[in-house]
Amino acid sequence: MADELEPIIRKKKRRMFNPLRAALSLIVVFAVAMAGVYFYVYKDDLSLDTFRRFILYFDLGSEEGDAAEIISFDFSPKNRFAPLRDGLSVVSPDGVRVFGRSGGELLFVQRRLAVPAAASAERITVAYDRGGTGLVVLNERSAVLELSLESPIISVTAGRQGGFALTAEERGCKAAVTVYSASMQPKYKWFSSDRYVLKAALSPDGEQFAAACYGLKDLSFVSSVAIFNMDKETYNCIYEISDEVIMDVGYVADDMIAVVTDKRVLLINGTGETLSQLAFGDDELYAYSLEGSGFASVILSRDASQSRYTLCRLSESGAAQRVELNDSVGAVSSAGEYTGVVFGERLKVFDEQLKETGGVGVRTGVAGLIMRADKTALIIYPNNASLYRGD
Repeated sequence: MADELEPIIRKKKRRMFNPLRAALSLIVVFAVAMAGVYFYVYKDDLSLDTFRRFILYFDLGSEEGDAAEIISFDFSPKNRFAPLRDGLSVVSPDGVRVFGRSGGELLFVQRRLAVPAAASAERITVAYDRGGTGLVVLNERSAVLELSLESPIISVTAGRQGGFALTAEERGCKAAVTVYSASMQPKYKWFSSDRYVLKAALSPDGEQFAAACYGLKDLSFVSSVAIFNMDKETYNCIYEISDEVIMDVGYVADDMIAVVTDKRVLLINGTGETLSQLAFGDDELYAYSLEGSGFASVILSRDASQSRYTLCRLSESGAAQRVELNDSVGAVSSAGEYTGVVFGERLKVFDEQLKETGGVGVRTGVAGLIMRADKTALIIYPNNASLYRGD
């Protein structure tokens, strides 16, 4: 009986050895070992963002070091760019194209836009004709709302909760602000009878909006910020600024509003209290970004002809942090805790202490920059975009 079983046992043992399986096992063991070495060496720099970047972008090729060209589009000097999820929206005179994270075109909505403009948050892109009457709201799959107004559109901003604020001219008042919910229904409307409105920004939690206004008071020019809680019929307060021109307004936290004027940048809260400010002094405002979490990024020009710039980070804590940029500046963008600046032939990424924490070489002709909260960035060129995957 034992003699009869022996060939069968030997046959089973031979079948158990598989060279391909053995090779794959060696590869897996090697990969695990290398991953262990990597995590040990770089354990102090690792984060959930690092892991997320590795999972999302490991399949993309690489050009220019760590920047992979992933998106191509037709050039137009009127193109406007907006992030959408992990992709990009390109708003042009002939419509809107939405690209996914790997560069494939997900959606094209054809519209005639004489002066293309775009607003975006995490969930939607709003494309509109500035000074015109047409507006379309998109996600990465389809157009979810289209409007044709009777009066010209002044500006649009998008909120992180999926809604947006529309500022437009309207008969019988200086301007009107209409806030739309994530379900694309009007939820609040303010008719401004005595102030012209430049822009209305939504708070991240969708509970407030702040409108940048201007007008005359006692025959003097006055800029102001009207701050609203949308559970009340009228504004919380009016924050007035005399002899300065408000250029922009945006929320950097749920109850923290950044106000950009021609002379300074301020952070105020929802009751109109000044939290901190950065005066330009003899410098000139060159560029800024209000998309960071809890701070405003500002680039001041001391002598543009000599490429002398200063990157400033203003937060609630008080005095602004500064770092010198001794080269020509091409773009600035903030998201999460990071600020990205294109200057010279590089993109440099700075953390909350304005310490350089990453970067990559860029080509000439950068048209824009979109920083992301996970430290990745889209570097926009006239007819394509490259992805910086972080360090």
